[in-house]
Parts: sequence; C-alpha cells; structure tokens
Amino acid sequence: MSDWTVFAPLAGWVTPLGDVPDPVFAEKMLGDGLAIDPVNDALCAPCDATVLTVHEAGHAVTLRSTDGYELICHIGVDTVSLGGKGLTPQVQAGAKVLAGQPLIRFDLDYLVQNAPAVVTPIIVADATRYAVEPIAKGLVAVGDALLRVVPLAAETVETAETGETLIEETVVALSHGLHARPAARLVEAVRRHEAKVTLYHGDRHASALSAVGLLGLGLGHGTTVRIEANGAQAPAAMAEVIAFLNDATIEDTPIDVPEPTRGEGPGLGGVPAAPGLAVGPIHRLTRAAIPVETVAETVEAERTKLIDALARVREGLAQAATAGGARGGVMAAHAAMLADP
Repeated sequence: MSDWTVFAPLAGWVTPLGDVPDPVFAEKMLGDGLAIDPVNDALCAPCDATVLTVHEAGHAVTLRSTDGYELICHIGVDTVSLGGKGLTPQVQAGAKVLAGQPLIRFDLDYLVQNAPAVVTPIIVADATRYAVEPIAKGLVAVGDALLRVVPLAAETVETAETGETLIEETVVALSHGLHARPAARLVEAVRRHEAKVTLYHGDRHASALSAVGLLGLGLGHGTTVRIEANGAQAPAAMAEVIAFLNDATIEDTPIDVPEPTRGEGPGLGGVPAAPGLAVGPIHRLTRAAIPVETVAETVEAERTKLIDALARVREGLAQAATAGGARGGVMAAHAAMLADP
C-alpha cells in the first residue's frame, strides 16, 4: 500500500482524538485518526470507497477505500442511544460511494440537545499497521485534506492453532448490540489472551481482533452468534468473550463529559459550541436608576399624583387588552384588580 490521504467528511472544527470525551476513541482502541466538531448537517464520504456497514441506529458507518484501507466514522458520542432519531442514512452496506457523497444526514440541533457530545471521530482502523499524520487544524470544509496515512513495515504475528477448537453459541445481551464502543473493548479483551477467536453470524465471520470486522457482523441485541476459539488460552478467551456479550450492563455507565470552564470576572455564562470568533454589535446592559422622592408633599398633591398614575396605568392596560387571546385576558384581569376599591 502507498501513502493515502483522507479528506474531511464534515465541516467543522478539527479536534485531536485524545480530546474526544469517550475513552474508547480517546485511547485509540479502534484505531488512530482525528475528530471534527461539526457545523453542517451531513457526514460525507472521506474518499472513494465501499460501504461496509451502516449501523441500524444510523450514527456510524464503516468504509473500505479503493486502496484497501478501512475507516470508521462515528457521529457524536453515545448517539447510539438515540435509536436513530435525528439521523438519516443515505446509503446502505455494499454501496460504492465517491468522496464528498452524503452518507448520513443529521439534525445537528437535535443531537446537540440529546447526546453527550457531537464531536465526530474519523478513525483509520488497525493503528498497529499504519501511521496517521494529521494535516488539517482549525476550521475545515467538506473535502479539505484531513489525514495522511502511511503504511508501516510491521511483521504480522498470528497465534498458532494448537489443540482442539472450542465452539460455543451465545446470545448478544448488549442493549444496543455490538457497535463501535463495545467492539473496541472486546478486541482489547481478546488481545490479552494467546488465542485465535472468530465470531460467526449467518454467512459472515470476523476475527475478534478486527473492530471493523466485528461491526460488519451486524450483531444486534438478541442476536445469536457462534464463537470459535483455538490456541493455548482458548478456554479463557472463550469465557471472556461470552461473558462480555452476555453483560447487558456494559453500556449503563454514562459518558462523563466535563463541564465547560469559563474565565474569571464578569460576563455572560454559556456553553461553547466550537472555538472561534464571535462577530456582532456589542451592547452594554446597565440597570437604570429610578428616582424615588422620599419626602411627601401635601395630601392634595400626593392624591393628584396617585390619580394621574392610576389613569396612565389604566390606559396602558386597556390598550394591551385589545390584543385579545391569553395576553389580553391577563391585561383585563390586571385592570380589574386596579379598579378594586
């Protein structure tokens, strides 16, 4: 493979993968890459590619480029829990797409209000085989050069098959199936064992060390999967895989997104959407001082002031009541209280 360039699939602000508020992405369990905090409404193809999978929740897509590289694009953090709301896939698995072609359209306002974060990781799978070099920083548009991928001349070490192959079947209890985050954790768990583990679903199969392959199996909640394990530590690996897939509580822990910080001193509190500049007119708000006379005049003079004030308020309420509806009713009620002897 030769060097390869990945183009920005979103318009927005480039963010290091380590700043994504999810350890699976930040610790590069799925692979290396960058993230983009989007300002548009569509995830587009970052290269000419074949669509491998589109998650049923519509929040993630995996691709294989024409050069053979595999990519994972995951819109936001914990968006799988939205069940597809605010996300509309534009392609299906098996489709051939061109760079810049929309893959998933999304309602950015809905995602911002209902997901822990909308920052979107763009990941080159299998970081052990490639070096990923960031190209872009700051604000990018769809189609801008984002990453350069350089193949590494690393030797592939496969676990030798020894002894009997263990075969088990189990049902996936994960509440949202085997999507990106649990797939990465499963890969990490299997790597700790000297064993070759393969998962089978229908006519598809994938190594338990390939996150993209696992995503391609389409293992939803309640799916039955066959597991084969071979090697010196096959029993331990098999037991850990089954325990992982049977644990319905894995995704119960909420994503910890830190509260945004603000500077010292006076100002207006807010939640930053993206780094940048704000352009517009500045208005300084001040509290107007209302003069209050603390020494009364004669009884007649004060009575005259009161009558004048009541007349002006009564006139204002009568005018406001002409608007009708709920507002008019409220103004009429105030006028009635003003007339109360």
